[in-house]
Amino acid sequence: MLIGRLILTPDSGATRRTRPMTTFSHRAALVVGNAGYRSTGTIPQAAADAEDVSVALTRLGFEVSLRKDLDRRSFADEITSFAKTRLAPRSLVLFYYSGHAIEAGGKNYLVPIDFMPSPGDIDSRAIEISQMAGEFEKAGASVRAQILDVCHPSPGGAKGLGSWSFAGNVAGEVRAYACGGAWMQTAPAGERNSLYTSELVAALWQPQLPDLRSLLEQVQSRVYERTERKQSPFISDSILGAVSLTSGPAPQPRRLIPVR
Repeated sequence: MLIGRLILTPDSGATRRTRPMTTFSHRAALVVGNAGYRSTGTIPQAAADAEDVSVALTRLGFEVSLRKDLDRRSFADEITSFAKTRLAPRSLVLFYYSGHAIEAGGKNYLVPIDFMPSPGDIDSRAIEISQMAGEFEKAGASVRAQILDVCHPSPGGAKGLGSWSFAGNVAGEVRAYACGGAWMQTAPAGERNSLYTSELVAALWQPQLPDLRSLLEQVQSRVYERTERKQSPFISDSILGAVSLTSGPAPQPRRLIPVR
């Protein structure tokens, strides 16, 4: 069992608050919701999670690519196409994913809907997240944010497909995980969204949007509180200073989205 550690320097929060926020003229997001797994059963909320995050990011001015139920080939092709056609030098890229994930050999993988659990080469059956981030970096994205709503329970209440490894990021990356270590994702029965994504969407619709790290910490705190410390989201950050999700003041909400 791998247990994540969150390490913050004593002045990290103060540093972010006193520095001006960095804004980006070009902001792109790849949003993926994998719900219809062929061998492990569906994740009922994954498609709606992706849809609602896509709406929130579009409102903030992101150029959003929304994709659902990707198999291994289409997942890999989408990442390559997105990096080549949607990213620009010194841009901000945000990748959001709701679905299954697995750790193997110290590496983290996103699980396509046609994944079949079996021994052997996992690289040909799943998407290794560091390779994906590397493609975004090569395309010129100076800040790469990955928000991973993973660790979903399997049908019947069993744990998800595998553990999750919290390796260090390369410079310019921030990763937010819906759960850490031994905790599994909380899936409220009958709700449109997972608990983590419901809090993420609510945070993205705030009239006064904080910087990226502060927003993720808000979500982390809310999930931890609402589950009475049973689900502990994890944030790994290698970005200096504060990163703005908008190119200016956040737009005011024009309608309400029910999140829980």
